[in-house]
Amino acid sequence: MKNEACVDLLSIEGLGQTRLSRLLDKFGCAEAALSASKNELSEAGLGDKIAERVASYRRTDRVRKALSTLSEIGARIISFLDPEYPVLLKSSQQPPAVLFVRGNLYAEEKLVIAIVGTRHPTGYGRAAAERLARELGTRGVVIVSGAARGIDTLAHKGCLSSGSRTIAVLGCGIDIAYPPENSELFGQISMQGAVISEFLPGTTPEPGLFPRRNRIIAGISHGVVAVEAGQSSGALITARWAADAGREVFAVPGGIFSDQSQGTNKLLKDGAKLVGRVEDILEEFGSVYRPTSNAEAKDKVVGPELDPDELRIYRLLGPEPMHVDSLVEKLRITSSALLPTLLSMELKGVVKQVSGMRFVRIL
Repeated sequence: MKNEACVDLLSIEGLGQTRLSRLLDKFGCAEAALSASKNELSEAGLGDKIAERVASYRRTDRVRKALSTLSEIGARIISFLDPEYPVLLKSSQQPPAVLFVRGNLYAEEKLVIAIVGTRHPTGYGRAAAERLARELGTRGVVIVSGAARGIDTLAHKGCLSSGSRTIAVLGCGIDIAYPPENSELFGQISMQGAVISEFLPGTTPEPGLFPRRNRIIAGISHGVVAVEAGQSSGALITARWAADAGREVFAVPGGIFSDQSQGTNKLLKDGAKLVGRVEDILEEFGSVYRPTSNAEAKDKVVGPELDPDELRIYRLLGPEPMHVDSLVEKLRITSSALLPTLLSMELKGVVKQVSGMRFVRIL
C-alpha cells in the first residue's frame, strides 16, 4: 500500500501530523525519514527523544493491524506530497500531512461548500440544511460536512439525492462508523464522494478530536454555511477556522428565541453573509453561478414531476410545519381528498410529515 510508512511514523509516540509534515518536507517521503539517522532527524527539527524513537523504530503489531484494516475497507493513504491531495486544504492553516481516504478525492474541485450545524435541529433547520445541500448539488457543488447527527447528516443526504459529490470528514478513525446509525450512509458517500480522516485507524471519537476535524472541514472548502448552531456549537469553530483562512462564511438566520439559532445569529451580527436562498451563496462564486428567475426558483423541484394538485400543495408548504387543517382551509378541499395527495408527495420525497399531522417541504 502506498505511503505505508506514514502510518509507521504516526504511530510513534510524540510524532503527530505537524512533525510528520516537517519530515516529509525534509526527506521527500516517509520511507526516507524512517531510514534517517538520529542526527539527521534532529537536524529536521525533532527533539532528541522523538528522533531516537524514529531512528530505532521497528514496525509494530498495531501498525500491521491498522494497515490490514485499511486494506479490508478499501481505504488509501494520501500525503500532501501526492497529486490528489486537495489544493485548498494544502493551502490552509495546519493542513494534515496525511489523510486516510475511502472513495475519490481530487486535488481541485469547481466549488466546495461546507454545511455545518447543530446535532439537534428544528424542523426549520432540517429543511434548510437538506434543501440547500440538494440545490447546491444540482449545480455541481461538492458538499462537505462532519457526518455528525443532525445538520451534518442532512447535508450529506441532501447532496447525495442530487447526484453530486459529498465529502464526510470524520473525528475518529476511518474504520469507525460514528455515529453508528450512519454506517450505511458512509458507504454511500464513499461511492459518490469521499470519507476522510486524519486519524489512525482504530482511533475512537473523543471530544478533543472534533475541533481538529472542523479545521479540515473549513480548510477543504471555499465557504462554510452554518445552519442552526447554539452558542457553544462546534459549527462556530468551523466558521472561525474558515474566517481565519480567508474563506467565505455564511449563516442561515433563525428565530431570536430559538436556542439553536443563537450561534448563527451571532455569526450574522459579526459579518457572516445571510443565506435565504441558494443564490445567496452562489453569487459569491461567479464562475458557477447561473441566475434563475424568481418564478423558476420557486417552482423548481429536484426529483419527480408533480401533477397540478401536488404543485398547488408544494407551493403552499415551506420549511415551517403546516397542519393539515391549514392546508384544507387554504386549498378549499376536504381532508379525505388532501391526505392521499400528501402521501403521494411523501413517496416522491418532496414533503415530509412531522409530529401532529403537520407537513414540511423538503425540496
